[in-house]
Amino acid sequence: MDERRVADYFIISGVPEQAEQRVESKPFINSVLPITDVTVIIKSLGEQCPIGYTCIEFTPGGHVADLNNGNFKSPDIHICYRRGNDKPPLVDVGVYHQDKDRVLPDVEVVYKTPYGRFASTGNSLKSGTFITFRRAKTNNPYNQLVVVDLCVILNNKSEHPPHAFYSIKKNLNKSYYGMIGSEVFLCYKKSLLAPPSLCYTPQIISRFPLQDCATFPLPDTVPLFCLPAGASIELRPSNSPLPRPVTSTFVLTSDSAQKIYGSALSFYEPYDRSLLSQEQKVRLGLSEEDGDDATENQAPKEDTYALKSICILSRWPFFDCFEKFLTFLHKLVFSPHYSPNKPNSPTHKNNVSGTSH
Repeated sequence: MDERRVADYFIISGVPEQAEQRVESKPFINSVLPITDVTVIIKSLGEQCPIGYTCIEFTPGGHVADLNNGNFKSPDIHICYRRGNDKPPLVDVGVYHQDKDRVLPDVEVVYKTPYGRFASTGNSLKSGTFITFRRAKTNNPYNQLVVVDLCVILNNKSEHPPHAFYSIKKNLNKSYYGMIGSEVFLCYKKSLLAPPSLCYTPQIISRFPLQDCATFPLPDTVPLFCLPAGASIELRPSNSPLPRPVTSTFVLTSDSAQKIYGSALSFYEPYDRSLLSQEQKVRLGLSEEDGDDATENQAPKEDTYALKSICILSRWPFFDCFEKFLTFLHKLVFSPHYSPNKPNSPTHKNNVSGTSH
């Protein structure tokens, strides 16, 4: 007898609650912290690199990274930068020529060194040349390109930007004396700023029906198609907007060469922090103030979320219809008016014994 089912399986995939069932899909790597501050120091006047900063001493080719390189009548100026996560990272750096550029409203200019001296490079008497930067907005620092590295190159020494670096085509060493001095360019590298996370191999958390169909057993690899990048536990700032749910489709082939069509919707869901081990909390960078004992007057600064997916498997390629249904189901469950104890809720229907396909 041919069963006319619209869908064969409904699956929820993600990070299992039981710690012994979690399998890390990627080794934990301490990613490079983004750059949060940039300044310049005048070494020839005895200025030292500020505490916590890194000074760019040399170019990729081994030359001195003096912004006035080869200009003997100018002081030795070097760029210093600081990494961290205590403030919004930099999303752009630039070079400002005072005589012909205009400063945008959200751009900050490094006019002074940490010691209060004039931070202009070159020796032009008409105008100054300054380093500029633009900072990310505080309400959503993640999932955007931020500056993660800086370097200085000398164009007249046949130096080129390192791999993945972008060169700002504005000479930092503008000389009043014409061609004296090297052509000094600032280069920066950007990377996608991801929140602190732990990535695991996705597994089936729940499914319906509970037994496999005789014509098509449920493949164990379905969660990998629902969450190909892995199921992650992430730490995000409180009150920051979450990424929108993402829909995807895939096609599986059974042993009998029958095609099975999958429609999935992945989303972020609040994750109970008490399920994390002490080691996981340390790796996520959770402090004691953000732990389980946070009081009402001391709310956590960051919330914990887990990436989860809901999926429909069917022998019919009704991708548009399934996407609309999954989107509706997601909105229904995360609606403030939703209650899982209502008789019409999907949870109640799923628990009814003897439910047919």
